[in-house]
Amino acid sequence: MSDQISAAVAHARLGEHRATHLPREHSSGWVGLSVMAVLFGVFGFGSLLADGPVFLSATCTPAAIATGWWAVRAARKAATKGRVRLDLFEHGMTYIDHRGQLSAFRWDSMQVKQSILKQTADFGTVSQTSFSYRVVGDDGAAATIEGSHEGNTAVDAWGPAIQEAVTIAQLPAAVVRFRQGDTLRFGNLIISWDQVAAKGKATPWTQIETAYVANGQLYLREKGARRGKVFSQINQIPNYYVFYALLELRLSSRT
Repeated sequence: MSDQISAAVAHARLGEHRATHLPREHSSGWVGLSVMAVLFGVFGFGSLLADGPVFLSATCTPAAIATGWWAVRAARKAATKGRVRLDLFEHGMTYIDHRGQLSAFRWDSMQVKQSILKQTADFGTVSQTSFSYRVVGDDGAAATIEGSHEGNTAVDAWGPAIQEAVTIAQLPAAVVRFRQGDTLRFGNLIISWDQVAAKGKATPWTQIETAYVANGQLYLREKGARRGKVFSQINQIPNYYVFYALLELRLSSRT
């Protein structure tokens, strides 16, 4: 562990080290793109200089420029990705982004928003699932951590670990405040023992039959209604698992 990380851990009092997660080895796709750019360039510019077929130079020259541009982007991505590092600790985490910027966050005070994007291929099959975690500390420090199921990534390990640690650290105190009648805010959502509100519109618990999640959205179904109404996008709710636990607690308390 570097001196930079050790200093951040000591300052934020993050405790014992639990795990280190590095990005998967970046593919050498930029090499193949570079080769393609050279080949397109040979045919395109070569045909132009040798007064060859016009269609050949008109087709291959733009392809060489476009492929070369993508090769440069891929090479830059491969060069900067090696700096990324995520470390999980007893009481929080540190993250170093592609610029080399280090941020430290504590489980008991940070906010995390999770966004899941499923890319579908032919016949509706999911070809890739990407995850993006937007993390914000109480000091305003922020970071976006991304991963996917494609390749050798550890998103299935560090993603749930972050959500679980935040929930364990923050839910007990939130439950105590909730039962005492305090109003808790989760981004644009407000929840209390009497009601739940989104975008300034409050709904008393006495009117809510149930809550459920579908297609990345949280629905509330009011009594007498056949269908639920969209209450919020999941990716817009900070510390969603804490919020949903309070919601379930209040709904179950009526039985």
